[in-house]
Amino acid sequence: MVSNLLLEPENRLIVLIPDGVTANLELARKIHWIAMRDPREVLYLALVDHADDEYSVSRSMTTMKAITATNLLPVKSKLTRTADWLTTLRAIYQPGDQIVCHEEQYVRDGFLRTKPVAEFLSDTLHAHITTVSGFYHPARLQTRQWLNSFVSWFGFLTILGLFGILEVQIDQSLQGTIEKILFILILFIEFGTIWTWNRITTH
Repeated sequence: MVSNLLLEPENRLIVLIPDGVTANLELARKIHWIAMRDPREVLYLALVDHADDEYSVSRSMTTMKAITATNLLPVKSKLTRTADWLTTLRAIYQPGDQIVCHEEQYVRDGFLRTKPVAEFLSDTLHAHITTVSGFYHPARLQTRQWLNSFVSWFGFLTILGLFGILEVQIDQSLQGTIEKILFILILFIEFGTIWTWNRITTH
């Protein structure tokens, strides 16, 4: 009887998974507990900030699904770009679905105003909303992103500065064909170093 209920689309539990909680195993256990209280199929809606992150987020969601699921509890996941989360949610939401979001999640509501996602979805979709807390830490995430950005730009400026000094030294010390060859070689090395640094800091 429970299995039949779980397969009904109106008995889904749609869980919003923002950046920073895609590998949270405690959250997966919490969702399992919520879903089993009132048996529902679980659909994780994972929000991805960048296309390059899709593979790692997909792997993390596979782990979360494995922890949440049981023989009587089907669990699925869907990835969407963070900028498109509301459009995607509107497309998959059906009357009777229950949405789980984080108390710490906020959404823009007009100019320079924000509103809790739970309140926003309740007003927008008139859905049954359940909130969880303690798993999503946006301030910590923003700090990490700021530090990553700072390190990235510091590295770029350092690379440009060091190669600039080297190019000035070559210009003052050499002339003719050797100077041109070294300049071309240095430029290739500089572009290669910048490309490598960009790959390191964006993954």
